[in-house]
Amino acid sequence: MQLGGQFGSTVDHALEVFLQLLDFVTELRDLLLGFIPLQLGPGQLGNVLIKRVAQELKQEFPELKRFVTLSPVPGLMRWLRKNMPDLAAAFDSADTGFWNGDAAQHEAAFLAAAIRYFI
Repeated sequence: MQLGGQFGSTVDHALEVFLQLLDFVTELRDLLLGFIPLQLGPGQLGNVLIKRVAQELKQEFPELKRFVTLSPVPGLMRWLRKNMPDLAAAFDSADTGFWNGDAAQHEAAFLAAAIRYFI
């Protein structure tokens, strides 16, 4: 799969950039938590954080045009079942033991698949 622009020409490079952005977002989230009033209603804190992070990312990376969140992603598992059935099967049959250990070995493949889904 080819990606354009400064993000490079491979999914691997896009994954590397995504992980760097994830670190940035985590740091930004921690910083923003100190500035957000806690009187927000259910679900509002997440919306405020997402909007603030998107604004910050737009300033830092003006070439970004599309923003996504992994909480939840409608249609991702349906797409995964169609395009990567073996990987989907690992998550479909997940139990507590899977999430406490085995999930880590699928993390890179799942993250790469999610990037393909969003692109």
